[in-house]
Formats: sequence, C-alpha cells, structure tokens
Amino acid sequence: MTKKRDIKHKRLKQIVDDYNEIQSWLVKHRKRLEFLKKDHELLTSEPPYKINFAVDFHEIYQIVFPLGNENEIKKIKKQLKKENVKARKNEDEMIKEIVALEEKIHNKINFLNERQEEIDTLKEKIKLFEKEARKESKQKTKVYNSVRKRFKTLYKNISIDKRAIIGFLDLTEDMKIKSEEIIHKLNENPKLVPIKRKVFSKKSRATVQEVIFAYNGRLYFRTTKNSQIEILTIGTKNTQIKDLEFLDNV
Repeated sequence: MTKKRDIKHKRLKQIVDDYNEIQSWLVKHRKRLEFLKKDHELLTSEPPYKINFAVDFHEIYQIVFPLGNENEIKKIKKQLKKENVKARKNEDEMIKEIVALEEKIHNKINFLNERQEEIDTLKEKIKLFEKEARKESKQKTKVYNSVRKRFKTLYKNISIDKRAIIGFLDLTEDMKIKSEEIIHKLNENPKLVPIKRKVFSKKSRATVQEVIFAYNGRLYFRTTKNSQIEILTIGTKNTQIKDLEFLDNV
C-alpha cells in the first residue's frame, strides 16, 4: 500500500513539474505571438499619408530632382520594387510564424488539459490510498493492542518487546502458533527451549539467545539483571539481517 502511494506521489510530482514547465513556455511564447501580431498590424495598416503612384512618376521626379536623368528614375523604381518584395516576404514569414506559434500554443494547452486531468486523477487515487492506509493502520493498532493485552495476561513471567509483538503479527497463522509455543515454554520453563546460538550485542554485555521455530522463524530473547526473560524480537529468515541490526543497538 505504502509503495503504491509513493509511486503515485512520485508520478504526481513529475507531472506537476511538466505542467509548470509548459506554463512557463506558454507565457514566453504568448508574449512573442503578441509582439508578432502587433508588428503585423503595423506592417499591414495604412500609413498616415498616401502616394498616388498612378501619377506620372516622371512628374514627381522632375519636382524632386529637376536636374536628374532617366537612369536615376529607373534606379529608384528598381529600389522601390525591391523594397516592396522584401516587405511582402517579411510579412509572409511573419504570418507563417504567427500561424505556427498559434498551433503550438493550441497543442500545449491541450497537453496541459490532459496533464491537469491526470493530476486530478492521481490526487484522488492518493487520497484513496491514504484513507485505506489510515484504516489499515487503525486496524493494525487495534490488533496490536489486543495481542499485547493477551500476552501480558497469559505470560506474566516474561516481558515481550513492542518490536517482538509487531514481528509476531507479520507471521503466517501457522508460524504464529509455533512461535507462541516457544513463548509459552519461555514463560513456564526456559530450560525446555532449545537454543540455536548466542548473539552478542555491540552496545550491551547481555547475551541474546536465538531460537528457531517452524524452520524459517527466528525468536531472540535475553535474561535481564532481574533474571526475567525478555523477548526482544520475532521474525523470519527474511527479516534476520534487520533483526540482528536491531539487537546490536539494544
């Protein structure tokens, strides 16, 4: 349950990062699009003055350049034509860029909408996982308190650590029966319990005894200064490394 919830959280973070990155892209390119459209409006709008090119260009030339010649007129005409072609080309390129940008922005917005839907879905799933996790945690706490109370009532000659009870609850039903047989013997007569080996803690002089049950089961206990048996942890071969690490710090 926790692993699935963590995966959903990780996926949600990735999507939100993508979402924010696209939002920044949209802000930047919307400004560019606005700039291009304004330029295009200026380019295509009518100037405050108009030249009637239908008027004989030669007359205009004679007014501006009374001492000129026909070659000068041709040069000016050629330059004007060239500038006109350039302006049209710039306008065409600008329109293409505007269209391309609008299409990109449209696609990005669609992508953002899809991401938003995925974010909402993931949030709902995470909320559901958290609700189930709280319910599961509440149930485990209830079971733990029940088992702790039962052990305390039945086995008055020994003490059982919280970690041992949690480990006991993680066992299969068959292994629980076998482990409780060991707990019962430790409570009645510890000498009846076969010891697999002794485990020495790094931080304590007390010797911890290892008992095997149901082949894969592991139970660790020690005798306190008051000569009371204290069960420190219960687990399996799969949890043995973590259990031994715990015992090193006891």
